[in-house]
Amino acid sequence: MVPSLGAGHDAIVGDRLTEAGIPDLRHARGDFVGIDGVFYATEPWGINEAPERLADLLPERCSSATNFPQIDERERVQTRAANATYLSVLLTRLFAGSGHRLVRAVPTRRDGETLLTWTRGYLIRRYSGKLADG
Repeated sequence: MVPSLGAGHDAIVGDRLTEAGIPDLRHARGDFVGIDGVFYATEPWGINEAPERLADLLPERCSSATNFPQIDERERVQTRAANATYLSVLLTRLFAGSGHRLVRAVPTRRDGETLLTWTRGYLIRRYSGKLADG
């Protein structure tokens, strides 16, 4: 991870998690799949099928602007290192000690096709034990 980015994001994420609390993931029934924000932070690095590799890639990839073609013209390229670093810090804190991990990242839409709807999201949440029965 780029030290200055990592330190800044670690403080920001730490403050937000202190305010909101860190979800206890130890009781989750399985590993996790990230959507949209996670996908768009991992897909340019080619690791959306293995997002746990993000922390290992950051030091090398963020060490030179040459790793970011079109950084002068494209907004998404300009924010790529910061978004990936933020996500890496967030995931490290969320999954620490839980025994779970983020196994994949997918977009909710691809090529105009909806892959994940609010109904599917509700069902995933409901049957992962996040909502009370009833």
